Amino acid sequence: MTANAHLLHRFITEIAGAPAILVGNSMGAMVSLLQAGAHPDTVAGLVLIDPSVPAPRQLPDLQVASQFLLYALPFVGRGYLALGSRRMTDRQRVQRVVDLCFADPGRASAAVLDAATGLAAQRRGMPSQEAEFLQAARSLMRVLARPQRYRSLMDSIESPVLLIHGEQDRLVPVLAARQVAAAHPAWDTAFLPDVGHTPQLEAPHAVVETVLTWLDQQELAAKEKP
Repeated sequence: MTANAHLLHRFITEIAGAPAILVGNSMGAMVSLLQAGAHPDTVAGLVLIDPSVPAPRQLPDLQVASQFLLYALPFVGRGYLALGSRRMTDRQRVQRVVDLCFADPGRASAAVLDAATGLAAQRRGMPSQEAEFLQAARSLMRVLARPQRYRSLMDSIESPVLLIHGEQDRLVPVLAARQVAAAHPAWDTAFLPDVGHTPQLEAPHAVVETVLTWLDQQELAAKEKP
């Protein structure tokens, strides 16, 4: 997570120019929060889509919990990923993620599935893919393992924030997002019914409309040059 935050900071300052409006989903939302906490002057606004946040005290989704437990175990995690890679086609691997992240997998467009399959095929040729995935997953879990520190970081955010969350998210329960929203009443929120962990893919029109409306309300929308 720290390496990704450093990369994002370099991109904002060296390429995009600051301040920027950051839009991140899941781990990307966590990286955006880390950037806003460490370098508030570089962030004009945050759009957090189903962000990785501390879990509420409730029984977790068994499939999600078992997968992350396997990721956390030395040697076991990499073997689990390698086994799945050998046994499944690229399309099957993509479908497994869609089944986990969408409330209704039937909403996955053909274009999204084709693009994701092509990316999976490209990544298959990268020898360090599994190790890097595990490193990222374990790093995320380390941040979540210190919830008070993470909550303090969220409390320090000064820029406008829009929190969007699918109510049927299996990876980050909606209760976790509602608790974060309750702790930050100044944030704007939108909870999408019958949507899972990746609303930007499952309900893209609703997400775009929500974000554009919020940008106008916050006067953050790009102004056309005369």
